[in-house]
Amino acid sequence: MSRGEVGRGEEGKKRPGDRETVGMAAGRPVGNHSVALRVAALWASGWRGLLRQRPTPRFQVSYTRENCPLMTLTAHAPEVLVLVGPTAVGKSGVALELAPLLNAEIVSADSVQVYRYLDLGSAKPSSTERRRVRHHLIDVVDPDEPYDVVRFRTEARAAIEDIRARGKLPLIVGGTGFYVRALLREGELPPQGADPAVRHRLEAEASEYGLARLAARLAELDPAGAGRTDLRNPRRVIRALEIYETTGRLQSSYRGLDKAAPLRYNSASFALSMPREALTQVIDERVGRMITAGFEEEVQSLLGRGYSPRLPSLQALGYRQWLQHLSGGLTREEATALWKRETRRYARRQMTWFRREQGVLWFEVLPPVPERETARRIAAAWKEAAHPAIPCQGETECRKAR
Repeated sequence: MSRGEVGRGEEGKKRPGDRETVGMAAGRPVGNHSVALRVAALWASGWRGLLRQRPTPRFQVSYTRENCPLMTLTAHAPEVLVLVGPTAVGKSGVALELAPLLNAEIVSADSVQVYRYLDLGSAKPSSTERRRVRHHLIDVVDPDEPYDVVRFRTEARAAIEDIRARGKLPLIVGGTGFYVRALLREGELPPQGADPAVRHRLEAEASEYGLARLAARLAELDPAGAGRTDLRNPRRVIRALEIYETTGRLQSSYRGLDKAAPLRYNSASFALSMPREALTQVIDERVGRMITAGFEEEVQSLLGRGYSPRLPSLQALGYRQWLQHLSGGLTREEATALWKRETRRYARRQMTWFRREQGVLWFEVLPPVPERETARRIAAAWKEAAHPAIPCQGETECRKAR
């Protein structure tokens, strides 16, 4: 089967109890107008649940939310398009194909790609890819400069306004869920900046007694916030405790990270997913390619530039494990295995986060990801969202934008 080929079912046959499929049916492409009509029909009939095709296709659309994004738009066309999903699922490749179709520029929502010199480990787009499509919020700061969600929101919103002022579409692409939520929603965020004394004390405590001690303290202080925090990530745990110690407020009390906070933009959100076994294989293979491409040399170069291994930026996946290897704490094989395992866990947490977000239309893909075909399908759904062809059957009417 070729890269762009789509899996096909038994043409023209429908077994009793078979579910409808959005995107492909009986081996036939379904146009964007038909996609919207079928989604609307399913919604009107009160049907809920996962839309799947048998047998599993190479490309399919899965609707899992009760509030279909094609059915919850206002009378105005969406201002931004959002593409999210777990790490290694193929977001960047699809975005590169999607941007030219919609006259878009990409705004990266990745908490590691903002750092210069962290290239291989963050799967940063190459210089060639960045010349092909303009990217924003990549290589923003040096590894020893502070960067947080407050600064991201400010700079990402400025990028959105700049892109729209030039008559183009902002395409938000990334897997850092709380960055995306903070960007799209209104509400107060934790204060920017850090208290060096508090942060140094917490880092020293984590170094001496282990991160688990700080994670347990955070879970006791702020169960809701701890549930949304990667408790294996020292940077996240220390930052949450630092906010509490310097402000007296829990991180979860800031509404800017609340999924129920008011929306700032009228957006259409799409997500890529992949069956767990397939994504596991893709993650493992990607880690192997990064190592082969010179990841160890990249980490050694960072140390050679004088950057401390304790910097928050160097606690990112891959860098943290390889620094342990270079310091003698792990063998090369142990560091590789740990990197793969932690990335798989991170991907599961990302899926959990994005599944809880409202109004996301899911596209399931299988490797190798048919990037061009997937981009065309998303573009068709976007255009239908921007100019709905039918009235909404739900609580909000979708009318063609005037």
